[in-house]
Amino acid sequence: MVYGTPVQIRSHRRGRRRRRRGWSPRKVATLVAVLLVIGLGVGYQQLLARACSGMVTARIVAAPAIANSMAAVASDWVAQEPATSDGSCAQVMVESRDSAEVAAALADRSGEGERPHVWVPEASVWAQQVAVLGAAAAVLPDSGPSVARSPVVVAMPQPVAEALGWPAHHRADEDWDSLLTKIRKDWQDHRDPEWGRFRFGMADPARDTAGLLAVTAMAAADSDGVAQLGRMLDHDRYHLTTGQLLDGLREQDRNDPEAVAAHVSAFPALERHVLEYNRDNPQVPLVAVYPRTGWEADYPYLILTGDWVEPTIREVAEAFLTHLHSPAGQQRLQQAGLRDHQQRATPDLVDGYGLVAEVAPSETVSEAEPVARAVDQWTAVTRPSHVLVVVDASASMNQPLPDGRTRWEAAHEAVQELASLFNDTDQAGLWAFAADEHADYRPLVPLGQLDDPLEDLQERREHLRQAMTEMTPAEHDTDHVGLHTTLQAAFDTVVGNFDPQASNLVLVITDGAGPDSQSVEELVDYLQAVTPPEQRIRLMTVSVGDAVDQESLRRISQATGGRAYRSPDGADLTALVRRAVFSPHR
Repeated sequence: MVYGTPVQIRSHRRGRRRRRRGWSPRKVATLVAVLLVIGLGVGYQQLLARACSGMVTARIVAAPAIANSMAAVASDWVAQEPATSDGSCAQVMVESRDSAEVAAALADRSGEGERPHVWVPEASVWAQQVAVLGAAAAVLPDSGPSVARSPVVVAMPQPVAEALGWPAHHRADEDWDSLLTKIRKDWQDHRDPEWGRFRFGMADPARDTAGLLAVTAMAAADSDGVAQLGRMLDHDRYHLTTGQLLDGLREQDRNDPEAVAAHVSAFPALERHVLEYNRDNPQVPLVAVYPRTGWEADYPYLILTGDWVEPTIREVAEAFLTHLHSPAGQQRLQQAGLRDHQQRATPDLVDGYGLVAEVAPSETVSEAEPVARAVDQWTAVTRPSHVLVVVDASASMNQPLPDGRTRWEAAHEAVQELASLFNDTDQAGLWAFAADEHADYRPLVPLGQLDDPLEDLQERREHLRQAMTEMTPAEHDTDHVGLHTTLQAAFDTVVGNFDPQASNLVLVITDGAGPDSQSVEELVDYLQAVTPPEQRIRLMTVSVGDAVDQESLRRISQATGGRAYRSPDGADLTALVRRAVFSPHR
């Protein structure tokens, strides 16, 4: 049983043999001739069609590290001629697609081509990262069984690892946060002077699984773990992917192997990365150090819950999962340098490659929110922000949401969360609009650096918190909401305070536009014309409620290269606000 449902897939082999017994030699000769003319592939499909009442195809989108191996397993499986309980032939089509790309498509309801029935990301944390958003949560199962595994480790050039006590310390006694602290301290005590300063490398957790797992592990281990990781990072060794980091290391190994230890001291990597690197026989191999608490790429098999996943397709997907878990299926996947779905390693995975056979049981995050917040916190730590927040204070913001909060209360929580993630040197400000009849908008906190003291000597960050706490929406609807004129003024303010080193944004939280002296077309024309080419300032809109002209907000955002997010019931409003500010896809 898979997901609690009996697997009904059966083979058509027996039925086809009975049909062939009645064939004459002439028919056999004719069939052979046809196969020679049209090719074995087409002939096989014709025979399959005769044995089946139809074809059911499950589309699987899998992480690149496992997609080719899964396609090979699929080919083996289809050769067994599986069929559904209603007599249809079964097959799966495997597409290789980056986990971060699929996660973004699920979160933003975007993506081209046919929707997949199954998603196999490199790690469950990719699904958890976007599961806080309504669009993704609607189609993602709570979890999925692993089909293969690859632990995340701290990778080091072998000379560095030996100086720190390897191989005696192959498996560390420390968790992620204390292990990294210990590595840095031991490196200072035992390093070769020619290595220079400690260089901790890393890949972007918004795009790379090893980076994402490292950030998640640090956040789980210590409330200040993400900031600690950011302080340790050498920005010259910060890459989009671990693959790019390894490419730089390979080039260094070819050109000047004596300087490999000076190129990078340590970095998070998947076990398979270390294996692939060392299988190329570099002059200076890598060593993997395993933290006491295990985190891993677990390659979950997620059968999506969307209405396009029909029962027969689910039946095929579940049957293929059973084959993936079979000895033959697992052997195929292990050839890609992965452990099996129960963390077991083949001898050739570990022998001579700086790895170990036994690893710690994997840690998991039971809720999605901590993963999403850890990634947003990392972005806040590593990328300066320059954000003017504009909040709708019209009377309609008093309306209740399904969870009992008002729209305003949900917006208040989102802004407070946002303020807690900003660095002291980030710049932020707060406006409200549609609060009264006398002005389109009201500046509550002027735009500026968050640790700057204002007139009362309190820092700007504290003023942001107080302003949202003390502010209340209008009691009655006004005749003039002024969203468009407010956004134009807010945009001009950010243009006038542009920071070329930061992410420059106007963020608006609203439940919809009302009467305005400026049309959408006029605002869009203005936004497209006013920004100098060398400045990139995005207007991000996040709407709450079910009465929003989302198309207008989309046009306004896209005029600046921004995005329009929508939370119909307010449940994911905080997550969407964080995504609007810290999203890497801008």
